[in-house]
Amino acid sequence: MMSELSYFEKQELGSILEKLAATIDLTEAQYREANEKYTAVGSYISHPNCILAPYDPKLVSQGSMRIGTVARPADENCEFDVDGTLRLQMKLPVTQYQLKKLVGDCFKSNAAYERMLIEKNRCWRLKYHEASRFHLDAVPAIPDDFQWLLDLGVPYRYACHAVRITDKHHPHYYVHSSDLPRSNPEGYALWFLDVMKIQADAIRMKLAVELKATVESIPEYRVRTPLQRAVQLMKRHRDIMYSDSDLKPISVIITTLAARSYADVMRDNPGGLFYDIVLEIVRKMPDYIQTRSGVKWIVNPVNPNENFADKWASDKKLEEHFYKWHKAFLDTLLHDKLVKNYAEKTDYLRLSFGTRTVNQALNTYGEVSEEKRRIKLQETVALLASGSAYTGRTGNITAQPTGVANAPHRFHLKKRVRIPRKRDYRYAYLTSQQKQIEKYYDFLKCRIENNVLKCTGWIQPEGCKEAYKILIEYVVGREPKTTIIHPDIQPSKHIHMYRDKSLCLCYTKDIKWNERTDVYAYTVPWVAEWLVYYELYLVNGNKWEGPESPDHLTEATINVNRDEYVEV
Repeated sequence: MMSELSYFEKQELGSILEKLAATIDLTEAQYREANEKYTAVGSYISHPNCILAPYDPKLVSQGSMRIGTVARPADENCEFDVDGTLRLQMKLPVTQYQLKKLVGDCFKSNAAYERMLIEKNRCWRLKYHEASRFHLDAVPAIPDDFQWLLDLGVPYRYACHAVRITDKHHPHYYVHSSDLPRSNPEGYALWFLDVMKIQADAIRMKLAVELKATVESIPEYRVRTPLQRAVQLMKRHRDIMYSDSDLKPISVIITTLAARSYADVMRDNPGGLFYDIVLEIVRKMPDYIQTRSGVKWIVNPVNPNENFADKWASDKKLEEHFYKWHKAFLDTLLHDKLVKNYAEKTDYLRLSFGTRTVNQALNTYGEVSEEKRRIKLQETVALLASGSAYTGRTGNITAQPTGVANAPHRFHLKKRVRIPRKRDYRYAYLTSQQKQIEKYYDFLKCRIENNVLKCTGWIQPEGCKEAYKILIEYVVGREPKTTIIHPDIQPSKHIHMYRDKSLCLCYTKDIKWNERTDVYAYTVPWVAEWLVYYELYLVNGNKWEGPESPDHLTEATINVNRDEYVEV
């Protein structure tokens, strides 16, 4: 454990933790896209022609997106979820089955939503396109008679949002009944947000002044308090420690204990440093675990009869692992390696929060100066120009002939590649392409889905500051579609990127795609090249140095692509 820290050491550690939490959070582009999809669903269900229209449907955000504690999955191949309560003004009694079916039929009446629709135990899931990496869970619900909550002392502000939901495992799922499962995600969200309201309002006002905007115009995702950041850090630490284990502490327990602790911490030390606030939140969390008749209780703040730790009684390992995780996270905050040299500090943080998170947050590659990075990128460009470049198993471009030779090509801006609805079903060609890609590259994971070969992976050619996640989609006989999933890049014709973040890697007059054209030999090395040229573009004054077709940005191609790119 570390000795007493100085004020400046606490400042530095707090800054590091804040950067980690900001990296764990969704990007602004992800928030915008999720909000757009969420708004579209809300507009669809509220349309007068929708079968739900007679029930005054409302889609209300819930869960981590609602309270601002969402954390991107530690495994970037996983999706994050957007939860919502789809509330209908329908009176009891009713069967859960009928309520669930009504909402499902609503989505099935729209061809686009029907393709995305998956029924889950308590909700309907809309699974969006691969590049979006998220899904929306809509939980059918109807209002509950909340007088019982008022009688228990729950404030009206929270109690009035209580709902009844559906659960396929409920014994009365098919029974016409008033006994539907109870829930109150909106009441919980309001309680959580009220705990930190003073700090959130102060941050919002500060942002409004900095951006010269109105307070009302500041999006919720731009406002993050120490409580929200602390929860994000805890959730990431837990996910790294437990991965998919059923023994990991559930999010609602972490969130509830952290919020109760935060209220005390801010009352005692409202102007504390970020590091001190997070440390004290964690230290105090166990104080809010009650014991009733020998049973551990973590009370739902908007339903005193509900115990979030109810499963601890039947499985003692769950309780043991909560305390094990809590101690591990507290030890992380107090470990003396956090005040050691840069290398030891970052190595230790990687064990606790994940390598990719730490690299992105602390910009590990920033240790290399911009000038050195520019030199390395230019060396790679010179190697490409010489015709002696090869792309290796990790996606790095070198002069070693053990990799795949980089074929000559010219970047262009034609009409972007689209995945057709009707696809040529020649499975042997798809499996052949998959085997070749997996033979030559370690960083790509491939699968065949609906007659489309999809390959995803992280790649960071030498000299590049960022690691990039790419998606390659291939339909037999057609040019593959290549998309940059992460990080968020502003599309532009100058970097050969369309609005949907897909790339134009070649000139149609240079190559004619057919079923025998190898993706591993062309598309993959060209993506690696694009990354090198893009990073060089960022450091040399937004000048693209890659080979371009003679038709690029002529009047003809600009007219064709006027809706395909964003001007810069």
